Amino acid sequence: MNRKIRVLALFLICLMALPLGCSKKTPDGPVRAEYYPDCHEPLAYLRDRHSGTGKRVAMGAAKGGLISGIATAIAASITGNFRAVGVLAGVAAGAAVGGIVAGTSGEDKEENIRMNKYLEEIDGDINDMDFTQASATVSRQCYNKAFAALKTDVRAGKIGVNAARDRFREIVAGEDEAAQLLKNQPQNAEMEEEFEQAIRGKK
Repeated sequence: MNRKIRVLALFLICLMALPLGCSKKTPDGPVRAEYYPDCHEPLAYLRDRHSGTGKRVAMGAAKGGLISGIATAIAASITGNFRAVGVLAGVAAGAAVGGIVAGTSGEDKEENIRMNKYLEEIDGDINDMDFTQASATVSRQCYNKAFAALKTDVRAGKIGVNAARDRFREIVAGEDEAAQLLKNQPQNAEMEEEFEQAIRGKK
């Protein structure tokens, strides 16, 4: 490989290390949980996982195309060796996409660990349950336990009505998010009635 081709190869390696500007954008999503972060964490991970994977695929494709285009244009004018240029451009683009595969593989391992943990925590039937369903189910069960504890505290007068309503709103929001993922009907009306009964029965 002549000196010009070696210089070009080094240039492409440096170019692959540069992130695209759009990668700095933070994904939109629900407001961060304030009172029950443990209940919301499975849903937050699920949302970030899907959002992050989609962004990496799009970014990798864009980076691969950008690198190939730049390599072809610059190297052709420098070396005049179009065959060598094509090889280098292809290698660079493949490396950019290969980085996505490696990152996704690591996330798959984390997902498997979480799945095993969720299945141990879930009460009830876990047959044919996928990762999305397991995440939503374990989150929903957590919110249900939090709601039961909140009603007990309200009846016992351990928490003020306004503070209890703030927590109740967060529980309902988490229940809604989990129910949507499970394609189940939210239990808002029933929960609202139970909460108001707890307030009326407080000491």
